[in-house]
Amino acid sequence: MRGRSDDIRAADADLVFVGNGAVPFAKNFAETQVPGFSVYTDPSRESYLALGLKRSVLGTLGPRSLLAGLRSTRAGHVQTSVEGDGFQLGGFFAVARGGQIRYAEVYSSAGDRPNVDAALAALAQAA
Repeated sequence: MRGRSDDIRAADADLVFVGNGAVPFAKNFAETQVPGFSVYTDPSRESYLALGLKRSVLGTLGPRSLLAGLRSTRAGHVQTSVEGDGFQLGGFFAVARGGQIRYAEVYSSAGDRPNVDAALAALAQAA
């Protein structure tokens, strides 16, 4: 995602990150991992439930996630701790102005990564 921020902004879009940890953890994530982007937190996980996102032990600790973690560590990205519900899986959504979801990915593994090209194409069709 970091390398695609210019493409996203060129599509008149922005990235927003939502976690489920405490506010200080969200603030730290915003400052250290995604400066310049909006970060929110929902410790109740109501937004996750509303979007149909999964909570899964196997999705977090299963083979796909462990392999993705190994690749990430080899690339120099080391996870230091887990804040919030570590078994809550995420997703990736492209939301048009006005709030209509134009593209959605519901992750089944903590190792899943967003398809930015598909999301940008969906937003372009909506324009």
